[in-house]
Amino acid sequence: MVARAYASLCLTSAADKRQREALRFKDLALSSCKVLGEQGLLSNTLTVAAVNEAGQGSWSAAVSNLNQAIEISGEIGDTWQWEEATSHMAHLEFYRGNFAKSRSLYDEARASPRPSPHPSPKPEPGPHPHPKPTQASASASTRRDKKMINRCQAGLASVLLATGDVAGALQILRTTNSYGPTALALMRNGEQSKAELSPSP
Repeated sequence: MVARAYASLCLTSAADKRQREALRFKDLALSSCKVLGEQGLLSNTLTVAAVNEAGQGSWSAAVSNLNQAIEISGEIGDTWQWEEATSHMAHLEFYRGNFAKSRSLYDEARASPRPSPHPSPKPEPGPHPHPKPTQASASASTRRDKKMINRCQAGLASVLLATGDVAGALQILRTTNSYGPTALALMRNGEQSKAELSPSP
């Protein structure tokens, strides 16, 4: 409970732009987890720390903490936490411009039937089929986690938009409630009137 409270205070402080306090609460949360030997909570706290670090542009620290979170949650079999950390890593790789890696991680997070700390094989060069919504029927869908499925679908669509595959992005976005990316995809597809009618978040 103490470590979780510190992790929450870290995010609250960061949201209020009180970075010195956020850093202190992050360190307290991590040390509490390690003292108590709570591996599941440690994985969650590492993810929270990484989100804060990514927001400050501390990419190497964020990547390091997310890699640890993915490894720990995979080892203890915590599927939800593994998906959470992996999807955040996918988001981070997207903003770093590593679109192939981002897509691979989103696919893992939504489609892997069980957590695995091992990276996916590097995709072969050349065109790839568009991801199908039925791929989400493994882990996140088994848990009926609509939020995680939507996050991964929206992430994949953003990757496709960034790499010029507008048709593929639209195919996925029709299954999500990601209104901003949907409007952007419709505009790029020449459907201005439909983009203007896209509901606001």
